[in-house]
Amino acid sequence: MTKCPWFWFGVAALLAADSAPARAKVRKLSRVVLIGDSLAVGLARPLAAELKTAGAELKVCARVSANAGQFTEPGGFGTLGLSALLSDFTPELVLVSLGTNDTAPGSSVRDKLPARFALMRSRIEAAGAHVLFLGPPSLPWPREPIYQAAAGARLLVAPAVEQAPDHIHPTPAGSAAWAKHIRKELFP
Repeated sequence: MTKCPWFWFGVAALLAADSAPARAKVRKLSRVVLIGDSLAVGLARPLAAELKTAGAELKVCARVSANAGQFTEPGGFGTLGLSALLSDFTPELVLVSLGTNDTAPGSSVRDKLPARFALMRSRIEAAGAHVLFLGPPSLPWPREPIYQAAAGARLLVAPAVEQAPDHIHPTPAGSAAWAKHIRKELFP
């Protein structure tokens, strides 16, 4: 199995998306991948525990300060690791927790986010997996650019959860609550 050059974690989950953009429902699936930034890093362990109760496997590839370009640009993780991960692990679902760093005040790549999300989605779907974008629980700047960049794709908006003092990252309890919310959406 190919290793993610950033962060690996093992777990499990089953899902198939219905026609509603933000809803998903259970189907006989066994492999899920979570890719993303520091929010995904914090979400990894509690999501692993939640999805394990559903009896599935999760691989996580995330990095603090990651942006969507690192998953889509030539020479970046997207062209090297994501392709290998999709072919080696063959997930049925890829959860994408990106956009926070792309839309932060002063970001020079904000305008590139819609195209990067579209490219990421097309690569993932071409590999036979469904894509579910995860909206961040809270940010000290508007989240709408992330939601707009994911337009036309499935998007799961996070509930309000306990936040760290930076008002960007959930606390461990907040990440656990977010993970539980995701599992309940995937496995009602």
